[in-house]
Amino acid sequence: MKKRVVIGVIVVGVLAVGGYVLVDNVTSTTADEAFTLDTVKPSGDGTVVAPAGLADFAGTWAASDSSEAGYRMNEDTTIGAQVVTARTTKVTGTAELTADALSSTKITVGLAGLTSDQSLRDTAVRSIYLKTDDFPSAIFEQSTPVSIATVPATGTPLMMSVPGNLTLKGTTKPVTAQLQAIAGNGVINIVGTVDLKLTDFGVDPPNIPGLATVKDDAMIEFKLELKRQ
Repeated sequence: MKKRVVIGVIVVGVLAVGGYVLVDNVTSTTADEAFTLDTVKPSGDGTVVAPAGLADFAGTWAASDSSEAGYRMNEDTTIGAQVVTARTTKVTGTAELTADALSSTKITVGLAGLTSDQSLRDTAVRSIYLKTDDFPSAIFEQSTPVSIATVPATGTPLMMSVPGNLTLKGTTKPVTAQLQAIAGNGVINIVGTVDLKLTDFGVDPPNIPGLATVKDDAMIEFKLELKRQ
């Protein structure tokens, strides 16, 4: 019985990887567009708070149900180079602002909800590469406060580099999140990215000689709609 179970697990793994490769080699994939503030800035005039009023934003802000996150990867296949993306709305977290700094941030992304345009790819990512049953979440936690010394003119995004630690598949590594933020009408909207190497987090990129090779360099993309808690 034990041998049958082992064989069954191997077969499932082979089918999942094979499905990933098959899908990416017989169909073209359609990547999601990168998140931009053009599509998420608040309704109305999208006013950025004036420098004298920055203290008005001090406090804790929480991610709303409109927040999203996902990955962007590059792969070489028999039909050419492709960009692969997936998205999920399973995003929670908070950001703490003071009168002159982003003092702390913690964002959690539920990985089992990641969805691309190919269901076989999603099954392989969840079961083989990210093992979401064992490691259901990716977590970014800011490591040091980031000063907000000045605020851009009205309508101009605030750009920030935020150092932190990313936990993925049970491994925690230092990373830097590149953010753009704009505030108005009681909402702070943020879009950003985190660059990483998959192998740094124990994720082996799919590599089937002659069929498909996923690059080690990858990107986490996110858009956050923050509301005062």
